[in-house]
Amino acid sequence: MKFAFAFAGIPVEVFDIVAKEARFITGGNNTSHHFVKHGPSGTPYREFELKQLVNVFKPYIEQETHEKSKDTGEVAFAVFYIRDQKSDGIIRNNLFPFLITIPVAWELDCTSELTLRQSKNELVRQLNTLCTDARKCILALYRELVEQKQRTPWLLPIRNFRSRHLVHGLYEIQDQLIMNEQKSEALSKLTEAFRHHHPPQKRQNGYGSDRRYFVDDSGVMFKPPGKDLHGFHKPSDGHNEICAISSQRRLGVPYHCALHYDCSKGDGATELNLYSCHRAELAPIFSEKHINIATNDYTRPEK
Repeated sequence: MKFAFAFAGIPVEVFDIVAKEARFITGGNNTSHHFVKHGPSGTPYREFELKQLVNVFKPYIEQETHEKSKDTGEVAFAVFYIRDQKSDGIIRNNLFPFLITIPVAWELDCTSELTLRQSKNELVRQLNTLCTDARKCILALYRELVEQKQRTPWLLPIRNFRSRHLVHGLYEIQDQLIMNEQKSEALSKLTEAFRHHHPPQKRQNGYGSDRRYFVDDSGVMFKPPGKDLHGFHKPSDGHNEICAISSQRRLGVPYHCALHYDCSKGDGATELNLYSCHRAELAPIFSEKHINIATNDYTRPEK
C-alpha cells in the first residue's frame, strides 16, 4: 500500500527546516508528503487550513475516479497535527471520520538558538516515530475495512445510522490504535463492543452465504448488498471535496468506492428522514423498495 501524509500546525519558526527533513520523517516507504503552512508558534488553527488539508488529498481522489480499472484506491491518507488544546478540534472533528488525524504533543522552545534547534530535532523525531506507527495502524484498519468489507461495522454511515456507539467507536479506534503495540487486538475489542450493542442479524431468506446486517437504534436495517454494489463513487453537482473523499476513505483507509447499504424497516415501501453527505438538515426520502445509503451518507431511493 502507498501512503499520503499531511502535516499541519508546524510553526513558521521551524517550518522550512522541518519540511526539509520530509524524507526522514516519512521514512520513504511509498509515502508522499504535504506540509500545510501555519502561522507563528501559538497561532490557533483556522478554517482555511482545513480546506488546505482537504485539497492535499483531492488529486488522489480525482486520479482514482478517472482510473476505472480498480474499485478500491491504493493510497491511504493521514493527517498529523501539532496539538493545540483550544483549537485542534477544527482539525480533529471536521476531518472525521474520513481521515485519520494524529495529534503531536510538542511545543516550540525558542528561548535560544540551541533550544530552538533541539526543539526542532525533537519534533522531527516524534513525526518520524508517528509516521512509522501510522503505517502499521492503517494496515490493521485496512485488514478490518477491506478484508471484512460488508461484515465490519466501521463502514456504516455515521449520520444516518442512529447510534452513539458508532461515532464513539470510530473515535476510540483513532485514539487507541496509535502507538499501541497490539493494534489488531485493540481493534477486535472495539468491534466486539459495538456488536454487543448492535448484534449482527441474520437474513431469513435462505442465502447460503453469511449476509448478516446491523440494525440502528431507530429500527432501520442496514443490509450490505453483496455483489450488487452501486453506491456513490464520483463527484457530481451539489457535492463537494469532502463528499468525494469520504465516499472512498474511512479513517484514511481506502474502501470499495460503490459500497452502500440497503436500508428499510421491513418489507415493502420505505420512507425515512435522512441526512445526505453534505446536507445539514433531515429530509424525507421515499422508495417503493428500500433506500440506498452509502458509507459517506449519500442517499438515494432504490429504483
